[in-house]
Amino acid sequence: MSKKKIFQCFLVLLIIVGSIIETIAYDPNWEEHQRQNYIAIGLKSGDVVNAENWQKVNNCLPPSVVEWVKKGEFEIELGEFKYDYSNDEAYDQRCLKNEGKYAIGDRDQIVEKATGKIPTYVDARPFPVLDILNDPQAGLKLIHNSMIDRFRPGCSETGYDIQWISDRGFDRYLQAENLIYYFWVRPDGKALPNPQKVKRLELVVIKEPFDLSGAAILNHYWLDGSPERFVQYIPAIRRIKKMNSTDRSSPFFGTDFSSDDGAGFNGQPESMEWKFIEEKIILAPHAKWNLAQPDIFTKEPNGSWKSGPGGKLEWGYENPEKKYNVAWQPLFVKWVPRKMYVLSMSAKDPYYAYGDQLIYIDAEANNIVYKIIWDKSGQYWKTLVVNCDPAQWGGNRSMTLQVFYIAVDDKTHHASACDARGKRGKYHYYTIFGDPANNTRIYKDEYIATMGR
Repeated sequence: MSKKKIFQCFLVLLIIVGSIIETIAYDPNWEEHQRQNYIAIGLKSGDVVNAENWQKVNNCLPPSVVEWVKKGEFEIELGEFKYDYSNDEAYDQRCLKNEGKYAIGDRDQIVEKATGKIPTYVDARPFPVLDILNDPQAGLKLIHNSMIDRFRPGCSETGYDIQWISDRGFDRYLQAENLIYYFWVRPDGKALPNPQKVKRLELVVIKEPFDLSGAAILNHYWLDGSPERFVQYIPAIRRIKKMNSTDRSSPFFGTDFSSDDGAGFNGQPESMEWKFIEEKIILAPHAKWNLAQPDIFTKEPNGSWKSGPGGKLEWGYENPEKKYNVAWQPLFVKWVPRKMYVLSMSAKDPYYAYGDQLIYIDAEANNIVYKIIWDKSGQYWKTLVVNCDPAQWGGNRSMTLQVFYIAVDDKTHHASACDARGKRGKYHYYTIFGDPANNTRIYKDEYIATMGR
C-alpha cells in the first residue's frame, strides 16, 4: 500500500474514532475539517467526475448515485463552503442543556427521563450527546434530533413546484404551498397552549394546474407518536376525506414522491424501526449560491422573515448542450464532502408501500441528504437526493430547510424534482418564517376547503 493510501486511511480512522460520541454541531475548526474530508476521499475542490473517471467517487456517494455517474447520467463538480455549514452556536449550547433530560418511551416517542411522561414542550435537540456506536437506540435518537432541528423557525410558509421529468424531458408540473406550525422549539422559547397535544400541524395546498387547484392535505402529528391524522380536501366533490396513515407512502398526486418523502423523511419517527449503520464521508449537493454565504433572511414589516432571492434553478433538460446529463440532473449545484450518519429504517406497518430504506444525515448540520428505497420484495427501487438551505434569520441559523429535492425511480427511469428556493422560469420561490397569519386557526377541516380560493 502506498504512503498516500496509508495516510488517507489513517485520517478516516481518526474521523471515525472522533465521532463515536456525537456532540454539538457548531464547529470553530470547520475549515480544517473540510480539508480533512477532501483528503480522506482523495479529491479536491474544483475536480470534475463523470463516466470517464467515476471510480473516484465509488466510495463517497450512495451506490445508486455512483451508478448514475458511471452511466454518464450525472457529472459531479466539487466545491467547498466558505463558512461553517452548521447550526448557530447559541442553539447548540441550548441543546446541551437537554443532556440526560430525555429518553425513549415504550412507543419510541420522546419522554422525560425522570418521570417517563411525554413532555408538553421540548426547547431544543433532545439528545445532544450520543454514544452512537454503543447505544442501540442511536438511530431513533438521531432522527428525533433531525426532525426537531428542522422546525426551529416555529412556523413557515414555502411555495414550491414539482416537475415530472422523463427521458423526453419536462412532462408536467404542479405548484403548491406548504404551511407548517410547530409547537416545540419555538423561536421565543415559550410553550404555547396545546389542547390537541400535537407536535406540529402541516398543510399542503395545490395552486396549479387548474385541474388540481384547491386540493389540500392536512396533517396532525401527535406528541405521543401515534399515527398521524391525515385528511384531504377534494375540490371535485367538495368533500374532506380521511386518509389512512399508510397513504403517506402512496404517490403524492401522481409524482415519484410520497408524502413521507418530504425533506427526505416527513413522517413520525415512531412509525419506523431505526438502526445506526455507519459513518462515512459522503459528497452532498449544494446550490452554488449557498457556498459563499448562508441564505440571509430579511425582516418584513409584519415581523416575519423572508428568505433571500436564491439563484437560477436549472435542470438537465433545460440545457441540451450537456449531452452527458439525464433530463433531471440539477445543473445548479456543486458537491461537497460531508461527514454523514447512515441509518436504516423500515415501517412498522406491514401495509406501508416501501420496503427497507437507508437515509444519510449530515452529522453537523443534522439534515437528511439521501434516502435509498427498496420495494417490498427487496429489490432496489428509487433514490431521493435533498439539498438543504442554510437559513439565517435574527441571529439563528438552521441547515434543515430545502432548496430542492429529487426522487429518481430507477425502475422506470423517471424522476420528480421539487424546487423550493430560487428562480425557475416565471416562478420565484421563497420561504417565510413567523408570519402572524400562519396560526392554528387555518389548520382546521372547515378552513382547508377555502385555501385554494
